[in-house]
Amino acid sequence: MTGSLRNHTALIVEEDVGFLLWLGQLLTEAGYRTIPASDSRQAAAFVHEIGVPIHLAVVNFNLKGASSMLRALGATHRDLRIIAIGHPGKENPARVPASAILEKPRSSERVSHEDWQQRIHQAVTDAPPLDLTAVANRSS
Repeated sequence: MTGSLRNHTALIVEEDVGFLLWLGQLLTEAGYRTIPASDSRQAAAFVHEIGVPIHLAVVNFNLKGASSMLRALGATHRDLRIIAIGHPGKENPARVPASAILEKPRSSERVSHEDWQQRIHQAVTDAPPLDLTAVANRSS
């Protein structure tokens, strides 16, 4: 997996800094360059400033502005895959486009590094890129 991802960039948007850094480590080990952001506004600013193609977005979809940020990202980054991170006990908003949804571990849950590497790998491998222009047109 690593060799084919050498030039791929993942945007990670999560307010929990510890989880954000852990996801960044997992994706770096998988071969991605990572751009971490703690909210949707920061993510949009980083993407604009850095100016590299984004291939994967891993986003806490409960964050304010996540849906509109992803639609804007999809309009300029073709073949974008989106992994939405849900939170236990919270409803998943239908407005957020996603190739896959993974539930964030509960604070008391023991989670292995290898298990999450496999979950992310499976989500990226199985999920097709989204056509966010179609999603944007439906929600207009």
